[in-house]
Order: sequence, then C-alpha cells, then structure tokens
Amino acid sequence: VLKDASSTAMYGSRGANGVILVTTKGNTGGKLTITASGQLAVSRLPRKLDLMNATEFAQMRSDLRYMTSYQGNNSMANIPLAPNVNGGYPIANPESYGEGTDWIDVLTRPALEQKYYIAANWGEQRSSTYMSVSYDDIQGIVKGSDMKRIGTLIKFERQMFKWLKLQFRGNYHRTAQNHNNVTVSGTSSTSAIALSPLLKTSDTWNIYGDTGANGGSVFNNPYFISQMVTNESAKDYLSLGGSLTFNINKHLNFKSAFTNVS
Repeated sequence: VLKDASSTAMYGSRGANGVILVTTKGNTGGKLTITASGQLAVSRLPRKLDLMNATEFAQMRSDLRYMTSYQGNNSMANIPLAPNVNGGYPIANPESYGEGTDWIDVLTRPALEQKYYIAANWGEQRSSTYMSVSYDDIQGIVKGSDMKRIGTLIKFERQMFKWLKLQFRGNYHRTAQNHNNVTVSGTSSTSAIALSPLLKTSDTWNIYGDTGANGGSVFNNPYFISQMVTNESAKDYLSLGGSLTFNINKHLNFKSAFTNVS
C-alpha cells in the first residue's frame, strides 16, 4: 500500500487517495503451461412482493367508490375503472378481469452469468512470459440490462545480463454495459410495483386511474422500453508498466520503473 505523495506521484490524480499494489499470478518459466476455466451461474429475484392481481385491484376500486360515494365524500366518486365502463358502485363482476398483468414477471428474468478465462506461461532459463485473456458476459435481472467485459494481461521478464533484469507488464480491459431503462421498485409511476395489473404489455394508452375520467393518458409502456430502448456505455482501461533493475552488488540494487495508465 502506497500512501505518501512521492510514492503515488507516478499515478497522478488516480493515486490521490493512495495506491494498492497487487501481485497477480506471474510467469514461472520452464515448459509451456496452459490454464483454463469457465463458470456459469443464474441470478434471480430472491423473492417477489405480494401485489394485487387484476381481480383484487378491480375490487379495491369498487370498494374505494363505495367509501367515497356512499360515505359523504364525493371527491373520488366519479373516477371510473375505465371511461364509460361500470361508471358507479359496484363494479360488476371484478373476477372477470382475471389475473391481469404481473409487471414484475414481465420486466424481470432469470439472468445468466458467464465467465471464461485462459492463461499460458512459458519460458527458459533467462526469460519467462505470462499471458491471459478473460471474458465475462453478465445479464441483468431487469430485462434489457447486461454487462460484457474482456480483459488481457501480459507479463514478460528477462535477465538481460547478470547485472541487468528487464520486466514488462501490460493490462487492457474493455467494459460495455447496457444500463437499466426500467425499474422494479421505487417511486416512478412506471416501476413494476406501481403499475396497474389491468394494463396489458401491448398498451400505449392508460384508460385506468385518475385520468380515466378524461379519456386516459399516454402510457410509456416499460415493456416496450426494455425491449426497444438502449442506454449503453463503454469504458477502456490500459495500463503499461516496465522496469530495469541494476544489480550493483550483492547488497545494492537500483531499479528504474515507469507506469502509464489511460
């Protein structure tokens, strides 16, 4: 761990809060060795909220009309389930609306996570080389979100002379991400927990709720958004470093190093 200004100076603003140096798996020399691994996993919501289905929602609206119309408070009395449909209390046959749309099921999925890694190292008496490539493909639980990342690492070391050693390290990775465009929880009117189960995944016009009395309003259907709208970002990271180590005598070495991060 590097903390003082002189030690972290080569890292610029990135090292303002200190630098942690991590020694990764390196080249061992000798014969060619290849290592590979793969990992598959599935993520899903740990549990779902117990939300009203369409029948329960219709019954709730019917009860609301009763409480407002027949208990002396008329502020909500004229809010229909839909324009010109079952305009008063009670709503006829709430069971006819069935289960309706479960928006949490519509907007989420079991998400597949894939990770792959392959590395090779080889060398001889005076030099050794290590190279690796990794690839991650991770879906988000919310539909339309994912992250892909590829990384490479190369390390080279050579004893040029008895008194001089050369070392080089290069690391590059690229991360591409599709961010969430829809939400499951929260206060947004289009989050899954706030949407009416009476709305369908094909709807673009909302005839339910407080705006129903005026003919409805535009419905920014989150299912369409999750399938058709992208919010992408990408980041590239490149780190190059090397050093020359001079063996002056058995008690004293001098090392000159450089690092470039972009």
